[in-house]
Amino acid sequence: MVDLDGVFVNFYPSWIAKLNEKTGQNRNVEDLRELYADRLYGITREQLIEYFYELDVLALPEVPGASFYLRKLHEEGHENHIVTARVYYDYLKDLTKEYLRRLNAPYDSITFEVEKLEVIMKLGLDTVIEDDPEMALKCDSKGIPIILFDAPYNRDVEGERIFRVNNWEQAYWTIRNMDYLLRQKERKCLVFD
Repeated sequence: MVDLDGVFVNFYPSWIAKLNEKTGQNRNVEDLRELYADRLYGITREQLIEYFYELDVLALPEVPGASFYLRKLHEEGHENHIVTARVYYDYLKDLTKEYLRRLNAPYDSITFEVEKLEVIMKLGLDTVIEDDPEMALKCDSKGIPIILFDAPYNRDVEGERIFRVNNWEQAYWTIRNMDYLLRQKERKCLVFD
């Protein structure tokens, strides 16, 4: 499973700029200590969602290397299932698909759902690429390896099957070496009496 915002789409710089414009504040991405910025900006969740939909979704840049490595993984036989919480307006679903088409980003399915773990379990996915700290912990508790894109709001998250990366090249090599990396983590957890 691949998440969109913060993993595939370099969403947060544009998002923070929009929130600064709307609230008259001067924040940056490093100030974001929670996934959602409503508390940071002193606004409601409804305002946060409203401002999100003012962004030009098609103009948002991709995270460097995202479409390249997604294509590479797909060519190597990996299934790419995109699951995103962009659920609040139907028109955004079409824009999201158009965005992925323009970048020639291959995917086997795309699901618009807030409760991502249900989708992950239903599809039987064996690896998740995400930036959401809560999702990382949920997947880890279910034994699902997660590649966690580093962000200020997830830096205190650790787990047995959580692999932190800074870019798509690292994510790619983590997927390619997942079995080895899991064995290494298991060895560190062994206790001998």
